[in-house]
Parts: sequence; C-alpha cells; structure tokens
Amino acid sequence: MTQPPSQRQLSRWNRRQRKKHHAGEFQELGFAYGLRLAQPLDPARLDALMDAAIEMFEANGLEVGGGWAPQSASGFVSAAKGSVTEAQRMAVLAWLQAWPGITHARVGGLQDAWYGEFDDFDEDRSD
Repeated sequence: MTQPPSQRQLSRWNRRQRKKHHAGEFQELGFAYGLRLAQPLDPARLDALMDAAIEMFEANGLEVGGGWAPQSASGFVSAAKGSVTEAQRMAVLAWLQAWPGITHARVGGLQDAWYGEFDDFDEDRSD
C-alpha cells in the first residue's frame, strides 16, 4: 500500500487531482472482515456459502476481495461507488453472524480503502 497524501500535497492538488487520487473530500472508506467455520466445508457447500455471500454483498451495494478456504475466509469490502456506510458494515456483520456454521465473524472499522495498511483478519492464524 502507498502512503496517503500529506496535507501539503492535498493543499497543492486541485479538485480533479484529489478525485483522481481518492483523497480529501473524495476519500473512500471500506472495512476488513474475517470468519471461521465450525468445520471444513466440502467444495459444493463452500461454493453455496460463497454464492450467498456474494449475493448479500451485491444486494448491499458492496464489492469484496479476499480469499476463501474450507474453514475460513477474510478480505476487504468496499462500496461499488463511494464509501461504505456504518449501516452497510453492520449489515455484513449481522449476516455473517447469522449464517449457520460460522462460529466466529468479525469486521474491522471503516478505513481508507486506497491508502494505508488494512486490518489483517486471516482466520487461519490463532489470535
């Protein structure tokens, strides 16, 4: 990840440059997520869970990137356009917590989707 633009840089950029660099008033927010399953899923059940999750993300106007394994998943969620809202973040958490078989689900706080370090919710590691 690159470092966010400094205040000095921002003061020198015009509106078009701030928009191009997703900075200042054009900053976009997203959040990290992670989950752990009670037991490894066979490929068909894992595909069903991933499809349901993708439908949920799309229904909430969100895009997601990350990785899935038979017993865990983690990634980063951003808005299809603009920033993720707190309501969208909580909707994702509620959906993950309600899914049968998910024993541990968490979402990070809203953070810059273009700059900085993302929360690491790799659930294969022990906390």
